[in-house]
Order: sequence, then structure tokens, then C-alpha cells
Amino acid sequence: MDYTKIDEAMLPFFEYVQKLSKFEKSSFTDEEKSLTMSIESVTVETPFELDIQTDNNGKLVIGASPPLYYVQTTVEPVFHSMKIRIIEDITN
Repeated sequence: MDYTKIDEAMLPFFEYVQKLSKFEKSSFTDEEKSLTMSIESVTVETPFELDIQTDNNGKLVIGASPPLYYVQTTVEPVFHSMKIRIIEDITN
């Protein structure tokens, strides 16, 4: 795919989703109080902008980013919404 067609301020959509969903298991322990906490899931809900282009072969090339501009203009950008839930894989 030719991702050079999308706005340079945006990432290819698949990279945007990968970066939003990067999650490492975390656990915290307070030995004095005998408490342990671990994060098993994370939910990310965010507005984003899309840049949809077609490459030379007619295939869609999709870019995404957080909202870039909050300045009121005559043509307001359309913000989309995405919700991602990441759950720890406990089958390992």
C-alpha cells in the first residue's frame, strides 16, 4: 500500500490501532499492607480523524490520528469515535 497519500500528520490506520492497544501486564504490590493489584483489562475510548484516499490501484488507504485541530472553522472536521477493550490473555 502507498501510505504516502495520507496526511503526514496521520498514521496508517492499522498502526494507529496498534499504538492505542499496546498493553503490558502490570502488577503492583504493597508488602506493608499485604495488597496486590494487577491490571487485567484496559478500555480506550477516543475521538479520531480519518483520511481516506485511494492508491494508484484503486485500493483504499486509510490514515488516522487524534483530532488535529480544535479551532472553529467554516468546515468542521468530522470526528469519529473508537472504543478498544484490551484483555489480558490468561491462557499462557
